[in-house]
Amino acid sequence: MLADSTGIILRRINATSGRKMLSIFTQKYGKISAGTSISEKSSKGKATLSLNRFTYGRYEIYRSRDFYNVNSGEVVKSFFRIGENPDKYFAASFVLELTDKALPEELPQPKLLNELVDFLETLEDRSKGFITLVIAYEIKLLDALGMLPNLDECVVCGTKPDDKHRLQYFSVEDGGMVCDECIKNMEKETVHNSKAKVKPRLIFSPKFDIVSIVKYFSKRPISAFGNIMLDFETEEELYKIFREYISYHMDVGTLKSELYPSIV
Repeated sequence: MLADSTGIILRRINATSGRKMLSIFTQKYGKISAGTSISEKSSKGKATLSLNRFTYGRYEIYRSRDFYNVNSGEVVKSFFRIGENPDKYFAASFVLELTDKALPEELPQPKLLNELVDFLETLEDRSKGFITLVIAYEIKLLDALGMLPNLDECVVCGTKPDDKHRLQYFSVEDGGMVCDECIKNMEKETVHNSKAKVKPRLIFSPKFDIVSIVKYFSKRPISAFGNIMLDFETEEELYKIFREYISYHMDVGTLKSELYPSIV
């Protein structure tokens, strides 16, 4: 069956006999693994541009029961200027790699694909604050997969915040905010576990209002982030919190692009 779909190449691997193996985030099918024989030497030479990194393309996809094949492609929009700035390049590479590892196969996510396109477009035009955009996209990704942390109540006891109970701690393992009383109990538990050599929970105590920031980011499209930028300390700590959270709950492992200093 033949179908046309827009999409973004998340990963490309050169195989034998001029074939390429692709991971594509498509509008129609979600993330798929596909093969293609498109090459610069073929009569479809211009179609190779649609296989470049940071390119939003339209693809003719042949779908059988067992595999996908990209017969042809054309560029809808190229974000080639991202490659001219090392920090932008690695921020975009990180997001594409994270998307590739986090998304299940064949689960259509058209809204998230639009957010990814907006991420690349906004990143290309931005001069600084690239990690703020990365965090915004991570929140969109988690939201699309139904995996946003619990911010409205203590994830341990269910207490909602009030004058006596504040939610100012974030537990990676428990998946959200934790109240003061539960933190006290966890501290006692940590002392006990240290004697038993049990690894303690990874808990952050942000110096900023993480609940307000995450909710603000989740309610606005990335296209609205052109002039929004967190201060450096907040950006750095929030990135670390979400990196730990995603690693723990989504098992994406270490990302190659994360090894670049600007993404740590």
